[in-house]
Amino acid sequence: MVRTHTVLLLAVALCGAATTLDSELGLGKAINIFMRYGYLSICMRVVPRNDTEGWVFREPTVSVFREVEQYAVAPTPRHAKTLFDGDFHMEFCDNLKQLLQAYFRDFTFERLERPWRAFTAGWPTDIMARNLGINSSFINGDHCYVLVRVSRFRETAKLSDLPGNIAVEDVVYDAIQEAAIGDTASIADFIRKYGSHYIASYITGNSLYQVFVFSRGVYSRIKERVKSRGISDIPVAEMNNFFSPLFAEHVGAVKVFVFSRTAYSMIKERLKSKGVADITAKELEGYFSPWHAKHIGQIKVASGNKTVENWATKRLRVHYYIFSYPSLLKLHGEPSLLRSLDTLLGNEALLQLELKTLSPAFKDVKKKKWFEEVIDNYLKLWESNIEEDLGYSLNIGNAIDVFANYGDLSQVTQVISADYEGEYGSDPIVPFSEKNIKVFKNVTSTEIKGDADGITNIELLICETFEDLLDSYFQHFKIEGTDKPWKAFMGDWIHDEIMRTFGIEYDPKPDCCFVLIKLTKVHKTVQLGNLEGVAVKDYVMRAIDELNMTDTAEVRRFMKSYGTHYIDSYVTGNVIYQVFKYKRRGFDMLRSYIAMRNAGRANNANLRFYFSSYFLKQVGDIRVASGNKTIETWARLNLRDVQYLYSRPSLLRLNYNSVLVNKLNNLMDQGALIGLNLKTLRPLFKDRRKADSYAEVVENDLQLWEVNA
Repeated sequence: MVRTHTVLLLAVALCGAATTLDSELGLGKAINIFMRYGYLSICMRVVPRNDTEGWVFREPTVSVFREVEQYAVAPTPRHAKTLFDGDFHMEFCDNLKQLLQAYFRDFTFERLERPWRAFTAGWPTDIMARNLGINSSFINGDHCYVLVRVSRFRETAKLSDLPGNIAVEDVVYDAIQEAAIGDTASIADFIRKYGSHYIASYITGNSLYQVFVFSRGVYSRIKERVKSRGISDIPVAEMNNFFSPLFAEHVGAVKVFVFSRTAYSMIKERLKSKGVADITAKELEGYFSPWHAKHIGQIKVASGNKTVENWATKRLRVHYYIFSYPSLLKLHGEPSLLRSLDTLLGNEALLQLELKTLSPAFKDVKKKKWFEEVIDNYLKLWESNIEEDLGYSLNIGNAIDVFANYGDLSQVTQVISADYEGEYGSDPIVPFSEKNIKVFKNVTSTEIKGDADGITNIELLICETFEDLLDSYFQHFKIEGTDKPWKAFMGDWIHDEIMRTFGIEYDPKPDCCFVLIKLTKVHKTVQLGNLEGVAVKDYVMRAIDELNMTDTAEVRRFMKSYGTHYIDSYVTGNVIYQVFKYKRRGFDMLRSYIAMRNAGRANNANLRFYFSSYFLKQVGDIRVASGNKTIETWARLNLRDVQYLYSRPSLLRLNYNSVLVNKLNNLMDQGALIGLNLKTLRPLFKDRRKADSYAEVVENDLQLWEVNA
């Protein structure tokens, strides 16, 4: 990997100061990095997030050391005439691993060899692509990347090395006294209560970043060019050429550049021979244009600030022959843009973080050595197991924590259509992307493919109330411990949002009834085999052995690490559905008709009559569970039903037209999760009393969450 770095301390007066929230970080405070290993980005703002809250760091911390502030290093004062207090750097990454390593280069965790994995191990492909600002198709495959980033520093804090005799809080001292050399459980308990590392230094502020994707050949040329001559010596025309669509395979939002191997090699060699500082702005712009790059990523702001992102998209737009695209490289040699950016980038994100182990808290040399040995073993265990055992797709037998996204599981499972507009509409639809972990060693399963005929017969479900409608839609979803599984998926949604996913408008009047019509196409059904005699993963067994079932807080910490339920079965495929909102009289007549039809006393051909406008309050839009807008558009155009003076799309047309059913069958994808059975983790516990106690805590918590959803 080649890193080219330029510090931007330009002697021009500062235009203004940013007004943003202060960081909530605390020097010397302790955290447990094992608590959220693999997805630390949910509690540290290091990449853009879809929220508007102004936090930078929200991981729980513990005060371990006394009067630690006396060891704080005084920050270097900022020069009054500095135009931009931060840095601009470019990193050449031969593969995805190097790209992630480059992004988290300024995050160091003592005794952890790959700290970036603590943030990224839990990112599925679509989330990784979104965070990097590139299309998901460039996450896998043989691509080279160039990360360009400009960072504005706002708050810097650092501790000098803590002395061996530093005082600790009384409760911490007592816990250390109770820890025994050779007893892993006592050290593990200490880590759970008081943390594994303390905050030794940090820098907050904000940054813009962009990734270019290159083919390997072009990448190598550019890389060597920068290494040999530097950026300042490369003409602007040449730089524009390299980073244009001619060379880049993909230019993302200002985030990452993806290059083919050929283009990547050429650029890499060019930068290697001249160096970044020796390349002109025009030449740099050329290298990172669509002429060379496979793909140019979006310009992204680490904090997710849309104001700054919109400014960058408009003001950093480059025009290169027939191409027009936003590029961070436009900042190269543009003092006025840097001056504006200095003001816009506030104190909203975590840019650098150094964590050190809590070794200074241990005064006994042998006990300190034992603590460090346990930390080393735990870190190696997590680094190795996280690669193999952590997943984000449907893995039969794996465990999930239903409380992690309770009330909003539909955001990590494709169970119902949604109208939200994403940036990456071309990304493949996946049925399931919730974090899950392997807890059993050798599970077996059976898989049954869907019916050869494809779409099943039409289903008509009578729903007296709004809640009945939700129960009916989620009838094939089971979560042990609750009889309202839909609340886990949509319990946090407001009523009009839920109605919108069903294609109808929200009506607060209680006298309202519904009929849900749906057709299902099953792709496959997977069922877990018998768990009798199945071994439990070693690290899970150790955690169970150390678990105090009388301490509810400790049990809940176990849930966060290893889950609450395991996946017993699932069904993938797709569902096309439509909701009809009825007047009370019409609803009662339809219900009576269906009862008579089921008893053989009414003709099926009369069904259409009960779906006339006379009986209805509203006809919902036709929706597809996978969210496939192509199918939804086809349905609106081809399933129009004409009755009297009205013409509207209706799934009932499929009840009378086999040709349309066949066409729909060919269109239906397999991107939805249409059935799921989750069971509590009882089988993990060989001690029946422990198993019952664990299930009781899970089920009690489910009842509480269900009431509050």
